[in-house]
Amino acid sequence: MKCVFTLIVFFVIQFTLNAQKLSVQNLQCENRGNPLGVEILQPALSWKILSSQNNVVQKAYQIIVSDDEDLLKKGIGNIWDSKRVNSSSSIQNVY
Repeated sequence: MKCVFTLIVFFVIQFTLNAQKLSVQNLQCENRGNPLGVEILQPALSWKILSSQNNVVQKAYQIIVSDDEDLLKKGIGNIWDSKRVNSSSSIQNVY
């Protein structure tokens, strides 16, 4: 089965309280940035967190997948929403 994801957005939802300036970068699906199509039923998703402050750690994440950019801006995943996952893992998280 071939799945086509036009947009994959990762929202990392909780960091240490001191983390005010951070960004989520290098979003990947099956070790590729911005893939146009994925033929794997459970692709691995990864990201990197960058912060201007020291000791910033990820405590949880939420992955939202949508084929509609307007829904993503509203935080709605019409394809999939992982909900909150309490985990520090940002590498090879399975869809």
